[in-house]
Amino acid sequence: QLAHNLNLFYRDNQSRIADLMESISELRGVYKREWLAEYTPFRLTMALSRWEAELEYWRRVQTWMRVFVGGYRDGEALPPVTDAIRAAK
Repeated sequence: QLAHNLNLFYRDNQSRIADLMESISELRGVYKREWLAEYTPFRLTMALSRWEAELEYWRRVQTWMRVFVGGYRDGEALPPVTDAIRAAK
């Protein structure tokens, strides 16, 4: 039953994570354009690296969820929450 519920949770939330990742990607270009309209290119690379880090974080969360949900079977012990946190870092 837990495995089934986890699969439902993943199915319902995986698309939300994908939408979030898509939004982050799209906003990066807007942010860059607005930055250049207000500031010089100085430190733009550092600012944009934060966007890349955020995108990478959510990609890792998505990957961890897919691997976990795909491999979990009813009756198995759940992994510690710290595993998910560590995987997303």
